[in-house]
Amino acid sequence: MIVCPQQLAAEAGKEMLASGGNAADAAIAAAFVQGVVDPFLCGLGGMGIMYVHHGPSGQRAVIDGYSAIGSVAPPREWAENYVGRLETYGRHVIRGADNQGSYRSIMIPGFVRGLGQLYRRFSSGALPWSCLLQPAIRVAEEGFIVSDRLSAGWHSDESSPGRMSKAARFRTSPDAESIYGRPRLPGELFRQEDCGKTLRRLAENGAEDFYTGEIGRELAGDLVRGGALLTEADWQGYRVLNPPPLSAAYRGFEVVGPPVGASTALVMEMLQVAEGFDIASLDPLGPDYVDLICEIMRIGFTDQVPIKLDGPYLQALHLIHELTSKEHAESVQGCIRKGRRGFEIGTTHLNAADSDGTVIAFTHSIGDYAGSGVVSPGMGFLYNNFIGHYNPLPNQWDSIVPGKRGVGGSPTVLYRDGRPYLAAGAPGGSRIITAVVQTILNVVERGMNAQSAVSAPRCHSEETNVIFIEDAFPESTVTELTSKGYDVRRTNQVALAQAIVIGADGSFDGGSDPKGGGGKASYDGP
Repeated sequence: MIVCPQQLAAEAGKEMLASGGNAADAAIAAAFVQGVVDPFLCGLGGMGIMYVHHGPSGQRAVIDGYSAIGSVAPPREWAENYVGRLETYGRHVIRGADNQGSYRSIMIPGFVRGLGQLYRRFSSGALPWSCLLQPAIRVAEEGFIVSDRLSAGWHSDESSPGRMSKAARFRTSPDAESIYGRPRLPGELFRQEDCGKTLRRLAENGAEDFYTGEIGRELAGDLVRGGALLTEADWQGYRVLNPPPLSAAYRGFEVVGPPVGASTALVMEMLQVAEGFDIASLDPLGPDYVDLICEIMRIGFTDQVPIKLDGPYLQALHLIHELTSKEHAESVQGCIRKGRRGFEIGTTHLNAADSDGTVIAFTHSIGDYAGSGVVSPGMGFLYNNFIGHYNPLPNQWDSIVPGKRGVGGSPTVLYRDGRPYLAAGAPGGSRIITAVVQTILNVVERGMNAQSAVSAPRCHSEETNVIFIEDAFPESTVTELTSKGYDVRRTNQVALAQAIVIGADGSFDGGSDPKGGGGKASYDGP
């Protein structure tokens, strides 16, 4: 089974399974298609972070394809024009938003090399690399029908503090303006010939060509000429990392995922704190539940800010183990009982599982919606704008420093009795974290099936008294929360949760948030 927001991507994964491939083959094919059909969320110019459980060997692995900061220092005027930060995990704002939409906002992308490693280490061996890219090539060259969701995002182009409008970004890049400058209508056929050509070259020459081959030389040369904060040597020397997975206990389950850089530790902390309360007895649309779960969210966000953006690894790992301990959870639970008060989607996700026991949770992104707005001539894909997550001021814990990697994503797998039970993840900025937590709570605490768990209304809170809730919450909940001093805001941006629950008999129960398109496909064999 494979679940992700894009149905065409899920079908590409199914095509690989039906051709004799495994979950890794399906994930690779689906991820490349995601970059074609949702080019403003993800693609060749982005990052990818995944957790892999390899069924045949029992191996647990993290493939860290996070984007990396290059060695060229940011312009001095960024510090002079610095305004501040948006939310706890938000972007850094500078006047002019040059760190959000320009060549200088681009970090070295790890998406392609990450998928290349996934293929080398965990593919079935039944399908050549070139086969896995064929669905994406087909969709790029033949086109696909623009959905209501994609069209709405394309037409929505308001600028805001810290975010440059798409139109302004595209004006800095002639190829971006040519490909994406005219927003498409729902039902319109959208072809991306240049992207198709690049994918064909990758299919023929392999993932490494993107970095050290002809494609890599063309890309790096254009980025250097455009003023990106990197060199050709930075580009060629980019490496995928494989840190050991992080794990924690929750209600008899083992929760596992990537360590530093990802937000899995924050998911673990929130789950462990929630374990101390009777979540199932609370009305999921009522004020008591929202008050409690949002308090847990705020404390977690505050606790883990110093480890979010790739601090010194050993220091960060020590802090992670402390914050995901039972002792810390019990301390936070006590504070909550005593009344302590804590302090546009640009990503996508997929989960894949197969009958051999391989399970993959993969989050990938180009950053903000439409990323940097930059397309290298003839290449047909957008680059990320992750530099905006880093502080332009020097000597800060999240300053722009060469080699730093990140950010975000919470691909998470729950184990029961040593076997994968639930794979979860989501796109949606900092809301990824709270969507994954609430999805897991819905399955474990409330006994929901996968589709109900990802479809249930969600809330989100990072700041002291601000709570975001979906429209499905009743007005009475808003009224009572407001009476407690909260600033309650309605929103439809609470991430797009994805989940697969694996039964003891090996059956798959998949759920894909309907707000994102609800892509889901399964293959039961010949």
